[in-house]
Amino acid sequence: MPLLPFLVYSTLGTLLWVGLLTYAGYILGSNYPLIERFIDPIFEAGVAGVDYQPNLVDFQT
Repeated sequence: MPLLPFLVYSTLGTLLWVGLLTYAGYILGSNYPLIERFIDPIFEAGVAGVDYQPNLVDFQT
């Protein structure tokens, strides 16, 4: 892909993605007490998964 269309598409995609995440953060942040019971189990599972991940790979030096 030529450089100019790549830069245009990347810029537009980045702006769209950042805008959507910012808007979602604003909406979800102001309603956090309402959705806390749904978010906390997902967060805890993610933390547990990241915590367990180093045990899956055996590095030998």
